Amino acid sequence: MKHVYFSLLAAFCISTVKAQLTGANHAPVAGEKHQRYQCDSTGVVPGPGGANSLWNYTMATRINIVHSYTAASSSFHQPATVSLESDKSYEDHYRITPTGLQDYSSSFPIVSGYYINLNYTNPSVKAKYPMSLNSSNTSATSGFINAIMITPQSGNFNGTSSTLADATGTLMLPGITYTNVLRVVNTENISFSVQFNGTLVLKNYDYYAEGVKYPVFSITTATLTRPAATIRRTLVTRLKQVAPTDVTPESDKMVCDNLSTTLTVSGSGTIEWFDDTTATAPVASGNSYITGPLPAGVYTYYAQVTDFTATPRVAITFTVNDCTSLKETVGDRVAKIYPNPAAGLFNIALSEDITFLRIYGVDGKLISCIETKSGINTVDLTQYPEGMYFIKLMNKEEVVSVKKVLLQNHQR
Repeated sequence: MKHVYFSLLAAFCISTVKAQLTGANHAPVAGEKHQRYQCDSTGVVPGPGGANSLWNYTMATRINIVHSYTAASSSFHQPATVSLESDKSYEDHYRITPTGLQDYSSSFPIVSGYYINLNYTNPSVKAKYPMSLNSSNTSATSGFINAIMITPQSGNFNGTSSTLADATGTLMLPGITYTNVLRVVNTENISFSVQFNGTLVLKNYDYYAEGVKYPVFSITTATLTRPAATIRRTLVTRLKQVAPTDVTPESDKMVCDNLSTTLTVSGSGTIEWFDDTTATAPVASGNSYITGPLPAGVYTYYAQVTDFTATPRVAITFTVNDCTSLKETVGDRVAKIYPNPAAGLFNIALSEDITFLRIYGVDGKLISCIETKSGINTVDLTQYPEGMYFIKLMNKEEVVSVKKVLLQNHQR
């Protein structure tokens, strides 16, 4: 399929970019998967070329159609080495070389009921590695065409394939902005002969973002001219890319030394956890990760969606406190807790500098946030199990001190 990779825009910025298309970073490899949304093409045009371009596609919304693509070793259309097939049975067969991406077979729809398959004897060169702004390549193409129109037809074709990296810039999408984007335009002019003579013009705009394997946005136009009729179609798709969100803020965790803590994120897809930015083996998978007991210090773990196109790793940084050394402070910021141990209800005498309390369990989870007044405040933890609890004394967003309270001998 002539893939249309579309992305919508959300922030306004222009930057000088040095984007580059390379085989190592962008050629399909057997075993890779990605998903694409089909998008409404109304009002979508390729936009400007040249350096420091800005592409705004906020007017385009995705249609509720998702195609899954899987790269596999190609056993057809030799000398192709990799096939890229979708769940809609459209497919491309490529030969990957150190210097280029050669297309040996492409399938795609024109309109409902019209379907074209091109099998190349002389391939279409989609990329000449590496490509940066103004890099170009032109090749002569020929081969066999199968056209399902009113009736199936087959014949020969010949033409030219021209590829140009015509623009760099910023691509803004809902919720995400890509900078350092390179746009690669491939144009095929084909003359064919089946039961009649005709022409086919294919133009594909692929927008490649730094650090993302497949184009994040594409626009494909197809113009089929046959006797007494011209058929045009524009296809727009964008990469389905999800990332973890709502990372538990560091300010809402209280982690004690030599105890495990649970880190959580939310997001779609398969989430894997890593203990380093360059680690290749995950330490866990799922929306949460339970650490082992850790000594006092500052730690960072990373969460990443890894099914289909892997997303950037999201850092979760937290501090492990030496809770055994927490002692009552003295001075006008003293908070005196009594009774301690408590049977669920206890009092805490506060100075006027304390505006609210955050109370945490030993697993580091925030269980209560209480607005306070100067003087005596009564805290009710009777609904929680016995054990140690930690109280952050806050003056607005500043942590003034941390206290401990032990609950025991109470009925829940």
